[in-house]
Amino acid sequence: MAKKTSKQILAETMMELAKTKPVNRITIREIVQAAGLSTQTFYNHFADRDALILYVHTSALDVLIEKLYSDDYDIRDMIHEYLRFYSDHLDYLKMAMIYSHGKTSHFLDFGNYAVEQTCKYLCHVMNVEQLPEDMRCYVRIHVFGQIYMYAHWAWDDAKIPLDQLEEYLVRATPPALAPYFYRECREQAAEA
Repeated sequence: MAKKTSKQILAETMMELAKTKPVNRITIREIVQAAGLSTQTFYNHFADRDALILYVHTSALDVLIEKLYSDDYDIRDMIHEYLRFYSDHLDYLKMAMIYSHGKTSHFLDFGNYAVEQTCKYLCHVMNVEQLPEDMRCYVRIHVFGQIYMYAHWAWDDAKIPLDQLEEYLVRATPPALAPYFYRECREQAAEA
């Protein structure tokens, strides 16, 4: 088993502290004390608490994006796992959304990161340097629409069952993206 980095320890500590205290009330001093690390170590990795909050979210996405590059994993699997992540950390993610706003909001920062990673993945599978403008637009619609639905689901106290929400999100994928996102669409295109 690989040894955890100080960055990972800080992220896990933040998640633990957020179980008992709103994220906006957790100080950097509390985080480093609970993690057994120095303030300087914190600032070696993060500019501020909001950067740590965003890292918790983006690092979870990075794990799933990496899986996309394999043939036996697609966006449906990623949606499924991400919904589980949201479900497991619902209160933490709600607090991250509540206590950030405007151009530096968690929603906007994470959305832009997810768009960037999705475009990178599509460039890989399409074997192009840059996506055409229409495809970038579809990616933004897809990513921000999904993030909005995750947030709506969270604020609605998760009344829609996860499997049903997952199916709605899959069916809402722009048709231009589906052949690159879903195994069954890739298989149909290969047969045609």
